[in-house]
Amino acid sequence: MPLRSLNELANEAKAKFEHNDYSNELELSDDFKHIFEQTLEDSQVTFYKHTFIITKSDGLRIYGPNQWFVLGIHLVDFLQELKEYKRHTARIFSSQAPRGTAKELQPIYVRLKNAGSPERISADDASAIDSYFSLESDRMYYKQFVTNYNWWVGSKGLDRGDYAYTPLLTIPKLVHDTHSLVAGIALMYASNPALLEAIIPIADRAVSQSTQQIVVNTQLNLPHNWIVYGAPGTGKSNYLDAKANALFAEDNRLRVTFYPDYSYSKFVGTYKPVPVYKTVPSADNSVYYDYERREHTGETRREPIIDYKFVPGPFLTQLVKALKSPSEPVLLQIEEVNRANAAAVFGEVFQLLDRDNGRSCYSVGLSKEAMKYIQDEVEGFCSETVSLPSNLYLWATMNSADQGVLPLDSAFKRRWVFKYLPLNRNAGVISDWSFNISGVEFSWALLREIINTKLASEKVSEDKLLGPFFISRSVLSDTDAVISNLLLYLREDVVRHKPSVLFNDIDGSYNLSKLIQRFKSFPLDTFTFSIHDAVINDTGTDTEAQAILNEDQQI
Repeated sequence: MPLRSLNELANEAKAKFEHNDYSNELELSDDFKHIFEQTLEDSQVTFYKHTFIITKSDGLRIYGPNQWFVLGIHLVDFLQELKEYKRHTARIFSSQAPRGTAKELQPIYVRLKNAGSPERISADDASAIDSYFSLESDRMYYKQFVTNYNWWVGSKGLDRGDYAYTPLLTIPKLVHDTHSLVAGIALMYASNPALLEAIIPIADRAVSQSTQQIVVNTQLNLPHNWIVYGAPGTGKSNYLDAKANALFAEDNRLRVTFYPDYSYSKFVGTYKPVPVYKTVPSADNSVYYDYERREHTGETRREPIIDYKFVPGPFLTQLVKALKSPSEPVLLQIEEVNRANAAAVFGEVFQLLDRDNGRSCYSVGLSKEAMKYIQDEVEGFCSETVSLPSNLYLWATMNSADQGVLPLDSAFKRRWVFKYLPLNRNAGVISDWSFNISGVEFSWALLREIINTKLASEKVSEDKLLGPFFISRSVLSDTDAVISNLLLYLREDVVRHKPSVLFNDIDGSYNLSKLIQRFKSFPLDTFTFSIHDAVINDTGTDTEAQAILNEDQQI
């Protein structure tokens, strides 16, 4: 699984500490209390309605509010990834540290840290790192990790047992006694999945009960031009939604979806026909319908006339909002950015994507109508050109696997920060998802893994593999939808030119409708490879079905 940027994870954790509000009193569940009590080794805990007391073995006590347990959640992603980085060191330098002990690894860590930057790592060490990692991004992240401790908010040597405490104490920005305990709680969560699972619903409830307005900084330590990409079903939109929910006020967010016919005029704005009404005296005092007010009137007759008015698109709408409220971050979220001709949709706005600290390096003049709209809407704006302010964020999702997408040219891509969502990033969420076909109950998680393994062995690129949410949980109860969605994608998008890689077929046509019917009737014999390991429970008539299948093959 590709490494995730520790710097980005640290910034995300900082943003959560700064922007989430846990001011309401919080009650813990009995399940969480029980698991937490078992986790403590040399201390005892006493829980009250909204507070707790931890009594240590030396008699010293720690008093705290229950909110501290929720705060520890924000450090878990960072901490788990930090440990993953460290585990790689013993593998990379196994010839120098065969047992992987702290004593063996200490001189390696010191040598790498003394290099000071990735570029100054010795040729032998750089070669070992480059040979170990297949992805260039992994090589870059790891070299930053071992040479630039500031990148991951660290300071203590990686050979020390307490190397993780510096970032865990720095990120929360809490007073010493508080953040020490919060850091300790985070360490418990990272090593005890049951404890983490027990606190998550409590944290969700704490957020939903909060009535205080979230105060956010316009500089979010996240890219201003950001594209999140990955295989279908990896949760790209949900990933951005989670960040947007935490960092942007609801009124400052707008979502737009690109499609093949999407155009510049729809994105920026254009003239559109709108009805206006002129009042005409009614001689007979008849009742007429007022389409503008949606009401009947008997006093006047309002005659509709079609006029044309400049109507802003989503880009101009959010730009104006950002200009009017410079102290508030504003987001335009673009779904499927490469389904349209992005360069044509952005037009001259493309020039504004060159940004320094969030603000456009250049300004451009939009159409006279667009500039007049900005001048009318933003008080005091009188310029003939416009640039992107630092509080306007453009985030997008992209899936390069679908056939209907258009390539992004290199000049366009250069102006964005790309984040790849690993294929199995959310695999744990679907561990208990299942569906039934002809009496055979399949684990979606296991079936997806088996199919992906087969595709990978056939050198199918990762962006065409199946993400955890390729089939949503709500669809699993609809057998026809599951079969159609899965086989349609695999047959038409993944192995379109070589279906024999995946599918058994009697007549050699690999017709989609026949494959669907075959999967319904003989789910275990549709593929060229075994999917028996994905079966949870088999109550179907497999023996009979196999007999029929054998007869068909003989014919």
